[in-house]
Amino acid sequence: MIDLYRAGGTLALVAGLAASGGAVAQEAADAASSPEAEKQQAVALVSDGVQAKADADPSCPQISVAPQAGTFPPRDDAFKATLQGLARDCANLGAETILKVAVIGEGERDSKNGPSWFNAPLKVSVKDAEGRPVETRKIRLKVKLPTGIQKVSFNHVESDVSLPPPPPGGYRDWMVVVGFDPAGQPAKKEASKAVRKAAVSASGSA
Repeated sequence: MIDLYRAGGTLALVAGLAASGGAVAQEAADAASSPEAEKQQAVALVSDGVQAKADADPSCPQISVAPQAGTFPPRDDAFKATLQGLARDCANLGAETILKVAVIGEGERDSKNGPSWFNAPLKVSVKDAEGRPVETRKIRLKVKLPTGIQKVSFNHVESDVSLPPPPPGGYRDWMVVVGFDPAGQPAKKEASKAVRKAAVSASGSA
């Protein structure tokens, strides 16, 4: 079984991919009749080489979205990013294990004239069986919203996360926790061309 965390449901995930993936995304939509094939297609589309491990595979930590951290910002705003899917892969090199984490999501703004881009602070943390942090990555995801578009799909792969060699039982009780960091830097945003033009016109007529 492909290990793909789905925050918004399978159909929502495929719909988001179809909005941005052309003919390849259409293949994902066509696979809706087979949940397993659908999940495999979704991972292939977004993971850039991440071959997701089986759910119970102890060679790689499990993965989940941090509680209350699937959306940024957590309050209502002119823009929003939402996590929709996660996958992970591990390569045991002996002296260390290299972890890859694939993230897919959706960015949106409240109107077509809202911000043309914003930064979403994403945090990837690996915790051992006792819940102790082993590795933490903080990523500033730039979500671009082309003029006239209110929703877009985005993806990100965090590569080369180094873990210590697996314990005797493997990483069965380890966890990769992914979520937007409420303590991260405030999102930088830029008004779309239509908003900027309106602002210039208003200042010129004052």
